[in-house]
Amino acid sequence: KRADVSSDKIEEKTKRILICEDDRLIAALLHFMLEQDGFVADVAYDTVQAKHMLAQHHYAAMTLDLSLPGQDGIAFIRELRMEEKTVKLPIVVVSARAIAGSLELNGEAYSIIDWITKPIDKEQMVLAIRRAVGRFSGIRPRVLHVEDDPDIFKVMHGLVGDMADLDHAGMLADARHLLKQCRYDLVILDLTLPDGSGQELLSILNGATPPIPVMVFSAREVGREEIRNVASLMVKSRTSDAQLLATIKRLIGVE
Repeated sequence: KRADVSSDKIEEKTKRILICEDDRLIAALLHFMLEQDGFVADVAYDTVQAKHMLAQHHYAAMTLDLSLPGQDGIAFIRELRMEEKTVKLPIVVVSARAIAGSLELNGEAYSIIDWITKPIDKEQMVLAIRRAVGRFSGIRPRVLHVEDDPDIFKVMHGLVGDMADLDHAGMLADARHLLKQCRYDLVILDLTLPDGSGQELLSILNGATPPIPVMVFSAREVGREEIRNVASLMVKSRTSDAQLLATIKRLIGVE
């Protein structure tokens, strides 16, 4: 029982996010986005509430608007970096003043994970939070590569093996088995497999809670009208290793 309680506390600590936003509609939107992606989110509508909640709980990261009642967001960041408990707290700025704030803090080492302007780009925001949580917890992303060519998997492992745990499935049946056993941060999907089309996995991946991001990496060229709800479409013969690596880093939230 003690081990279970400890595990629960670690899980809560690594996935709990504080949203500091005075606009209740935007706060609700951020809350929905984060919970949809599997995080637990709390909301503070001003810095007074935020300080109280930070004192009471452990958070993996915080989103912060810069235009808050009572205290400017930049001043709040500087204050947080003076406190032992929050000196290393990953912060994602989500604000109409994001660009101006970035310029104001230029040269000051406050380790802001990302500066996101409004209206909010959901993909950018979620990836920034994933990157922040990964930095906080030290957990490596887990990637499933569904590919029947062992040489291509070997190349893929050489590219991403240092930054993620990479599993291999050479057939649809293998992929289905692994998806039942493990939770993945990304699936890299070939469409042409010995026992069917990789597209058959999309309903499983999109139906997961939260949905698992998919990067199609295949010899066959397909368009968005043919395959929907995937994060990226890449053709093997037209993709350099640098392009492939940059896309994977973006999708798993690794710098």
